[in-house]
Amino acid sequence: MANKIKPTSPDKVKGKFVKYRKGDCFSINCGNGKFLAAFISEKFNKYYDFTLIEYYDEKKPSIGTFLDSKFDAVYIDSSSGSIVGVSKQMILCKTVDDNNEFEKIGEMRFGIAW
Repeated sequence: MANKIKPTSPDKVKGKFVKYRKGDCFSINCGNGKFLAAFISEKFNKYYDFTLIEYYDEKKPSIGTFLDSKFDAVYIDSSSGSIVGVSKQMILCKTVDDNNEFEKIGEMRFGIAW
């Protein structure tokens, strides 16, 4: 029988508090003079789950960018054709917490249970 993967505390990794929370919005410096915009949609074990929005520009995104944007889409092949999904990336909490290319610019709070 396969072992179930159980989520750990949403606020800790190995007993230490993480720096960010679900709903935190980021400007991500790509290092080429352009920025991405993403928010934390979840924390699972030692990973932040970043949801990308449609943004890639020379200026940093603002919190308004998140309120006015659409999710970045990905297309997944299936036997019945392509399925559209939301582009998400799991990134180690430590990588984000210790990296100044991820800059928190605000937060969104969700009024629905996920």
